[in-house]
Amino acid sequence: MALDWGSFPPTPPNITIPEPLLYDSYIQGNESDLDLNITKTREPHQDKTSSVVITLIYFMVCAVGLCGNTLVIYVILLILPTMIFSGLDKVPVCGIVWPEPQDVYYTSFIIYTFFIGFFLPLAVICMCYLLIIVKVKSSGMRVGSTKRKRSERKVTRMVSIVVAVFVLCWLPFYIFNVTSVTSSINPTSAVKSTFDFVVVLGYANSCANPILYAFLSDNFKKSFQNVLCLKKVAGLDEIERSDSRADRSRMVNDAMIINANLDTHNSALLNGELQTSI
Repeated sequence: MALDWGSFPPTPPNITIPEPLLYDSYIQGNESDLDLNITKTREPHQDKTSSVVITLIYFMVCAVGLCGNTLVIYVILLILPTMIFSGLDKVPVCGIVWPEPQDVYYTSFIIYTFFIGFFLPLAVICMCYLLIIVKVKSSGMRVGSTKRKRSERKVTRMVSIVVAVFVLCWLPFYIFNVTSVTSSINPTSAVKSTFDFVVVLGYANSCANPILYAFLSDNFKKSFQNVLCLKKVAGLDEIERSDSRADRSRMVNDAMIINANLDTHNSALLNGELQTSI
């Protein structure tokens, strides 16, 4: 039987790879050499030194500005009462007037504030944090991974530090109050200054908690170091470049696989047509 050459399909279509993909695949090998040459010209100690210098300058500027603002506020607070109350002969004073017997009411008030303001909050904090530690330990025992155990130790350390700071900030204030009830204290200038200090120390606990929670977190510390340029972040750029090169290489490989599959499919069609015509 003669072959009918007119029954054969025309030349099978071929998908060409776009020029940008070919260009990217061509320069892909050259990028590694280019990056290598650039890396050789970099000096890591210069980057680290410049980061430290910039950070020191930033902190110096902040310290000078903070001192200046503090001085201005101090002068305003020092002069403002004198300007307002300079013409007054009598100054009103706010205080607690206890009924008789005053000693009994005052002692009851001090014990009440000690129980409500220190003992009860400390018991609630310890109970809640103890439940957190027990929950973390139980989940760590089920998982049994090293990372989970490390996280458990970090949580225990953070809880212990928060409770210790609470006790150190508020205990002197209540010791001062209880001592004023159990024994007579001579109100000298040193005693008044000490009382003012322990009052400020107690309220400082509210300022310390956010700082403790922030700096005891590894994620916060890493982000803070990146913001202050204390940690090199050039690796992120390298990762992005590697990802882009991998994406371009993947696109080229996909296009080559498509072409190979089409060639195989067209060859199979040709063989089928040839056998049918024969």
